[in-house]
Amino acid sequence: MLTEEEYEKWCVDIKISEDARKVIDRIRSSQPSRRVKSTPFSMSGRYPSRKMMFVIQFESHTLEYRVILVLEYDSEVLEFYDQPPPFKIAFLDKKGHKRAFFYTADFFVLWKTGAGWLECKPDEQLTKLSDKSPNRYMKDQQGNWSCPPGEEYARKFGLSFTVFPASKLNSNYCRNLVFLEDYYREKDQENRE
Repeated sequence: MLTEEEYEKWCVDIKISEDARKVIDRIRSSQPSRRVKSTPFSMSGRYPSRKMMFVIQFESHTLEYRVILVLEYDSEVLEFYDQPPPFKIAFLDKKGHKRAFFYTADFFVLWKTGAGWLECKPDEQLTKLSDKSPNRYMKDQQGNWSCPPGEEYARKFGLSFTVFPASKLNSNYCRNLVFLEDYYREKDQENRE
């Protein structure tokens, strides 16, 4: 986790706008906006992040937990927060009716070169959601998923909104991170002593 001085320098170095700074400050100072719950299809949990120095929630062992591991060990990731404060998105549904509601992304991430919301979804769920609401989730010809209403909101602040499908996870890399977790924890403990 960044110190306040490091955070100030990061904001200046990548030219974070005043409006974006307010959004990021709010996220950094807030508790998660909701508690995650297990469902019949997924099991929630908590991850003690050494990078963040607090516990990060996840709704799924197969997707969100693995994304947390990737964020935890990615040197480009400076900070990440689960269940950041919600924001309002609006889009036209399949029938052309306007839909609007408050949306909570899975994570908000500060990278060395920018910041933004990260939404993690299984590919099958994205396909179903895009069939139901084609203006909310879209897949381009290269196979990349997007959420235009989320991107529109983020763009107002010069931030990003990324849809992260499960198929983008490298399962071997994730298994290796799980396998090496004890080693990393032990190394951290040695470095502190």
